[in-house]
Amino acid sequence: MPTKTRKLYRCDVLPSSSSLKHQLHFINRRRAWQTLSVPLTMRDGVVISYEVRQLAQVMFRAVMKRHRRPALHRLNMVVDQRMVTVSPSQTASHFRMWARLSTLDKGKPSTCRCRPIRTSRRAPASGR
Repeated sequence: MPTKTRKLYRCDVLPSSSSLKHQLHFINRRRAWQTLSVPLTMRDGVVISYEVRQLAQVMFRAVMKRHRRPALHRLNMVVDQRMVTVSPSQTASHFRMWARLSTLDKGKPSTCRCRPIRTSRRAPASGR
């Protein structure tokens, strides 16, 4: 996200004041767009004014309005027989089932212990 904001700061709409652009770049570098209550001081001791920080916040909101971040909480993982293998336990007595998950590291699967649900222990109804 900072690169899109940086491109907006380089735009000719801003006054040619290099100190203003420098302060906006500093705010962008610190990712301090939303924190207006905390005073922000640059390395050379210059305190960035509230108006400049408000300008940075307005510009950041404009960028976020055009380029939304993806909502990853809506994604669901689809798992099928190519990724997971469920097998009975070889030696363990407490957990009767184990799931072997494929990972992106070739030859390094992950194993998870599973407890069967009581309703799944029943035999499936025949003839339906």
